[in-house]
Amino acid sequence: GYETSEVTVETIDGREFSTMELTLPAGDLIIKQKFYVLKIDDYMFNFVASYQDDSKDQVIAIMESLTFQ
Repeated sequence: GYETSEVTVETIDGREFSTMELTLPAGDLIIKQKFYVLKIDDYMFNFVASYQDDSKDQVIAIMESLTFQ
């Protein structure tokens, strides 16, 4: 099975995304996914970042570098 976190809010480039993390055991690996959702007018913009603990810092750096027009 997998575990999910509570929904939280994370600000990226001044926009507030609702986020939720999912942890999924896959054999000897633990895969983590973070779901990002942003409502823009009548649309929902979303993406998922997948990583393992050893690459979490890289994922955070990428997310912090995002800019929106």
